[in-house]
Amino acid sequence: MKAVQHISDDGLMTQDVVADEPHDFDTRINELGNKSTQLLLFLTFALLGAVTLMTRDGAAHEKLVRAAAWWWMLAVFPVLLGVLPVKDFDWNNPKWYRFLVYAKRVLLWASVILSSIGAIQFLRAVN
Repeated sequence: MKAVQHISDDGLMTQDVVADEPHDFDTRINELGNKSTQLLLFLTFALLGAVTLMTRDGAAHEKLVRAAAWWWMLAVFPVLLGVLPVKDFDWNNPKWYRFLVYAKRVLLWASVILSSIGAIQFLRAVN
């Protein structure tokens, strides 16, 4: 639900509640999908960097680099679920779209948290 403010004829500011449109949910679902795609791209390069660092002898603490790679691999799963094209399962249904926005937001945040833990481990390894 959205609150829309406007000024009435008598000069008072009033507030109307407008129901969320499927188009609004559609836009938000696309935004979350784009963010998930960007995070997936980051994870690809992060894992590539960790593997490259592991192959160099004595370049970093191997256990910390492995820990970073492990956290980043865990982060891949929620972000992959976040980019699944599931809007079509129940097209233009506001309840379904509201659930998708919530689910994609939770999956994206889970992946961000896991990625952050991996980044901390990686920074510890290269110091």
